[in-house]
Formats: sequence, C-alpha cells, structure tokens
Amino acid sequence: MTEPLTGPSQDGAPEAPLLIQRLRMGLAQLSPTERKVARALLADYPSAGLDSVQSLAQQAQVSAPSVVRFARRMGFSGFVELQQALRAELSWRSNGPLQLLDRRQTAGGHHEALESSLQATCDAISQSLRQIPAFDMQQAIALLGQSGKRVTLGGGRFSQSLAIYLERHLRQLRPQVMLLPEVPHQRILPVVDAGRQDIYVLFDFRRYQRNMVELAQQVTERGAALILVTDSHLSPIAAHAQVVLPVQVESSWPFDTHAAAFVLVEMLAAGVLASLGSQALARMAQWERLDPLS
Repeated sequence: MTEPLTGPSQDGAPEAPLLIQRLRMGLAQLSPTERKVARALLADYPSAGLDSVQSLAQQAQVSAPSVVRFARRMGFSGFVELQQALRAELSWRSNGPLQLLDRRQTAGGHHEALESSLQATCDAISQSLRQIPAFDMQQAIALLGQSGKRVTLGGGRFSQSLAIYLERHLRQLRPQVMLLPEVPHQRILPVVDAGRQDIYVLFDFRRYQRNMVELAQQVTERGAALILVTDSHLSPIAAHAQVVLPVQVESSWPFDTHAAAFVLVEMLAAGVLASLGSQALARMAQWERLDPLS
C-alpha cells in the first residue's frame, strides 16, 4: 500500500496550506491517476474540492473511487476529512487582524512580544525562501528579463507596496516597466491593452481581493504571462498564474508580515540583474548620470 504524503493536522490549524504545498511540490510522487486529481484541485483551489466526489472526479476525468484513494494518499481518512481541511482553510483566509489577535496573543511584557515578533519574522523569511523551488525562481527571473516584453506590476491594499518596490528596481534594469494604478477603475486600460507581449507580476495575500482575481483572469485570457507572489495558502489567482511564488506571512502580532515577500522581491531583482548582465549595467550607468538625486 502506498504511504500517505502526510497526515491531517492534530492541533486545530488548517491543513490546507500544507496540502497545497505538497500538491505543488510533490506531483512527481503521485501516480498518474492521483496526479490528474491533484491538477484538477490545483486548477480551482480550494473550490474544486468542496463539491461532491463525483464533481471532482468529473473535472479530473477519473472515477469517484480514485478521488477517495487520492484523499487517503494525502493522509486523510477519506474525502470528507479532506473537505473539512479545505473548509478550515477558507475559514482561516477570512480572518482579519482582530481574529488573529485572539489567536496570536502572547503572554509577557513588551520585550517578550518584540522577541516573539522578531523570531516569527526571521522564521518566515528563512522557511519561505527555502521552500520555493529553484525552478520557479529561475522561471520568474527568465520572464522578467525577456527583452521586448512589457512588465506590469500591481498589488492589493497592502501588497501594492511590494509592487512599487519591485517596479523601482526593475525600471533601472530594463525598459518597459510600469506600475498598475491603485484606483481600480484606472486599471481598466492596462487590462484592455494586455496581450502576448505582456508579463504581469501580481501580489495578493489573504484576505484575497476579488478585483485582483478578476484582473488576473482578464489579462491571462488576453495572452499575458502571469507571475504571482502570494502567501502559502495561495491566492485564487494561482489558478491563472504561470509562476507561483508563495511566502509565509504568519507573525506574532495581529497583522501578517510581508518581510519574506520583500526579501523575495530583492532576490528577483538581483536575479534579473545577473541575467541581463552588461545590458542592465549600461542602463544603470545612464540612470546614475541622469538622476538628480544620485
């Protein structure tokens, strides 16, 4: 009998983040039939797993018993327990700062709170960057370094700051880099003009914004390539992305940390610089000569 890839959570924490990471990184370990179910689930995560066994089986073009065997392969007693994990994931996604404060509240004084926050942030950075497959990083860097392509970056309420940070770096390294406006209706024109010449980089973290998902779907339908930076639970945008770069966001205070995402942005910029080489250096030299602040 095939060993399960993992077991369900025992501490009340949602299992879905671990599940989705195993699905993305462990496809090669699955049988061909299990791989069909996994890909169907990833294509519409987690919604595809919240309907009936028959529905997921139809999407994966396998039998209903194959879906049940897949659930057991993932460490669950059956499909019902897998669905419970997915529902826990949805519940976790909907939590805001006040709900997280109750769950993350730490005992002790200010010093203990600062130490806890520092440790959580360092752990998020270290674990995130180790868990991202090298192939995904290389693919993202290759896309961002393509000449003749237009790179457009955007984020949500808080993650727009990450898009701005990467845009500031990339525009010094290569031409045709633009930032999506923060006002939703001002993003219409970049979507209308999107095509095969475009590469979009979107940042979307829980609680995921519906307008970001709609934007991702619209630009990819027009032929644009899409790189997504998100948390380990994966934004629904992942279903449309060519490259998904997940980072951990858990912290010891009510708000999630984007520290790992900022380090990831710097790694992407460094990778693009290395890939473009002298071409980027020449552009940077021109930038320095013309920049009044340098």
